[in-house]
Amino acid sequence: MSKNLSDGVGYLERSIDWKQGLAIALGVPLLILPSLGYLPMYLSAAAILIWGLSVIQGFFQNAAYAEMATTFPKASGLPGFAQQIFRTENYKGKYDKGKLIGGFSAWSYWFAWNPVLAIFAILVGGYLHGLFPALGQTFSEYQLSLISGLVIFTGLFIINWFGLKEGAILGYVLAAFSLIPLVVLTAAPFATGHVELANITGNWLPADWSWDAHHILILFGIFAIAQWSACGWETAAIYGPEYKNPAKDIPKALFACGIICLFSYVLVQTAVIGVLGVDGVAAEAVSPLIPVAQATFGQAGSVVTIIMLIAAMILIIQTAYLGSSRALHSMSTEGNLPRYLGPSQMSVVRAV
Repeated sequence: MSKNLSDGVGYLERSIDWKQGLAIALGVPLLILPSLGYLPMYLSAAAILIWGLSVIQGFFQNAAYAEMATTFPKASGLPGFAQQIFRTENYKGKYDKGKLIGGFSAWSYWFAWNPVLAIFAILVGGYLHGLFPALGQTFSEYQLSLISGLVIFTGLFIINWFGLKEGAILGYVLAAFSLIPLVVLTAAPFATGHVELANITGNWLPADWSWDAHHILILFGIFAIAQWSACGWETAAIYGPEYKNPAKDIPKALFACGIICLFSYVLVQTAVIGVLGVDGVAAEAVSPLIPVAQATFGQAGSVVTIIMLIAAMILIIQTAYLGSSRALHSMSTEGNLPRYLGPSQMSVVRAV
């Protein structure tokens, strides 16, 4: 049996380092993809600034998570932090406010990640429909989404059944097929001159924009969408009980993922608006990267981009799948859900 097993939480083995934690969280830099066309519809090129500010705010937020992971190395992820912080010392009653706040935190965290599974399974079905027109003659886009979701979730269940390290290996593979093409696709338009700065500087805000209550409310709503995506790399901290050295590994994983997010959220949106313009982005709101690839690399670029987007969707689903499952595990460990929903002794055997 691993000598570090007893140091984990809820029979979780301390088996990953910061690089593996980063691999699991690498779906977060790709969370911008569904909103690339949405934010410019309301804020034009100022969407670039919104993404940048959201990522910067994420650094402050995740610095707090890193500090809590260092202070409470045996807490069961983010919900466990809440229970540790709000727990009443020497409390003799049956229920403590820490358990209530921790349970609410865990359910909220689960609820934030769980819709990602359905959203991106639907997107995979749409991309498959576009990549293989022959499939459209046999299956509808809705049916493809159901089939792809079933295949993806079954595969992730099997792979992650054997432990978090296997999930990290899958993260490395999916990142190679998604992040590397995304970097090339983002940098190439700047190198080839397809990015026109006038598309950005000449359309900084919508023509009818005014700083009244209505538009400020829209701004807050856009920030909410951006924050949901751009600050999500806190998922690297939820695996605190499984890091070999959480005090060092978690801050490294969070900072590295944050740097990648800063590149992804700012430069990808800049490239898309710079090539297509605000009106062009609005016309291709679902997948504006495809016409960018086509403009830069021709028809072959659009095919490669669709493959990249499918890999990116699966990587995002993997990140959400693990994040939501760890929230349920935390609630079981902390007593907010029945214990039998948590790990069994067989989990210990598999971890050894």
